[in-house]
Amino acid sequence: MCWWLMGDLVLHTVLKRSDEYDYDYLEEMAKSIANLSVPVKIHCIHDDLNSAPSIAGVHFIPMCVDLPGWWAKLNLFLQLPGGFIYADLDTVFVHDFTWMWMLGERSYLLSDLVSPELAQSGLMILRRDAIDRVRRYVWMHGMEGVMSRFRGDGEFLHWLLDDHVGRIQDAAPGRVASYMVANVAQNGVPNGASIVCFHGLPRPRMVGWVT
Repeated sequence: MCWWLMGDLVLHTVLKRSDEYDYDYLEEMAKSIANLSVPVKIHCIHDDLNSAPSIAGVHFIPMCVDLPGWWAKLNLFLQLPGGFIYADLDTVFVHDFTWMWMLGERSYLLSDLVSPELAQSGLMILRRDAIDRVRRYVWMHGMEGVMSRFRGDGEFLHWLLDDHVGRIQDAAPGRVASYMVANVAQNGVPNGASIVCFHGLPRPRMVGWVT
């Protein structure tokens, strides 16, 4: 069964407010998908619902565990056991990306955009079996145990899931581009790419992609 048959298309993201990430990123993401031929809703796990503005197309979900920095992303696994499609807030959708819901029954992580032999978590398509694997490990070792052993969520998920999931770039060649590696500032978005990922510097706000 493909993801199309599971009801509304929902893209998940996580916002833990900081000097680098705030509601402007979420608003930009919502604007970038507002005119798709097939509507996609955004569900945002957020640590501060009292301050959350009303953003068209965005539904806020309270964060269940307050974790530092990028580790907050692990709330996805604690709160969404049935499966999810996820994008970091510094992901920019430049064309229709609903192909992500058509990749079938398998789970996928993103190949690291600089070192593709590694898996990363900037984009994820995860089904229940992969999520259960993460939840079991967290239950057994605790969040402190996870955070003390691994440098970040990407390293943790690569270690735990890489043998059990596919890579998005292998399943959909050319659809994902790195702003930095593809030198989008000078060359433009590569032909065929529908998603531009920022990782490290510059941030989208620095180059006018988030205003």
